[in-house]
Amino acid sequence: MQGVRIPPTLCGLLALIFWSLTAIVTVELYEIPTFQILFFNFLAGFIISCVWTTGMKQWKNIAAIPGTVWVVGILGLFCNLSAYTTAFKMAPAAQVDLIYYLWPLFTICLTSVFSGQKFSPKYMIGAVLGFMGVFFLIFGEHNTIGLPRENIMGYGYAIFAALSWTGYIIFSSRHPDVPPYTIGLCCGIAALMSLLSHRIFESHVSMTPNHWGLLLFLGSCITGTSFALWDYGVKKGNVRLLSVLSYFTPLWSIFFLVMKNRAQASIYLLISTLLVVAGSAFTLMHEYKTFGARAKEQI
Repeated sequence: MQGVRIPPTLCGLLALIFWSLTAIVTVELYEIPTFQILFFNFLAGFIISCVWTTGMKQWKNIAAIPGTVWVVGILGLFCNLSAYTTAFKMAPAAQVDLIYYLWPLFTICLTSVFSGQKFSPKYMIGAVLGFMGVFFLIFGEHNTIGLPRENIMGYGYAIFAALSWTGYIIFSSRHPDVPPYTIGLCCGIAALMSLLSHRIFESHVSMTPNHWGLLLFLGSCITGTSFALWDYGVKKGNVRLLSVLSYFTPLWSIFFLVMKNRAQASIYLLISTLLVVAGSAFTLMHEYKTFGARAKEQI
């Protein structure tokens, strides 16, 4: 980020804006196998990172990056996106989206636990409201006291994706000196892993020009650019504030799903999203009160 005077927390916010489009792009690629999507996705992200690293003349610093950073980055990316993409193929898009976006809640709670800080009741209120939103959408729409069997695997993949991303964020926040382009370079190995998985587990599907356009956008903007922005934001900016602001990403994401007729507008969806917003509000008030001074300097 040399020569760029964008505040780190703002970089993280820009990444969230990109990610609000992830669900609709992923759903539009529904008929393409998961690892086939991920191969081109990671490859685009890797190429962009290589161009960025070359332009900034940062290759000489690669050797100084700890091995654990590479391992966690590669596995974090691969596990997160493979589970996330698969979840949309096995459960309704709106439900998967809301489940996945419990990761900000997981991040705030676990960060507080690992840092030894006092866990505020406002965090608990936000957590309860967030979970209520997800459960209301799942159980309310199906009018049942049990999980829909046909969607259970999709819910499981969404939860796993959320937890894997939470783990990566917490790990990254503890390594602030690792350059942000590292995650893009991790995409190179993740692309090879995806290609191998595709060859072993999937059948290749021919893609239309529309598929190629979506994949180009997914890889270059959502993966290649947003991961670098987010990595820089959580390492140099306010990780707690970014986690709270992440609550608002699913609202835009679900809006796009509804507009593209990939999710059905309903009272259950409305109430669920409002519950998520309410949870965000409680947590955000506490976040600004506790870290307000630092947030004002960074935004």
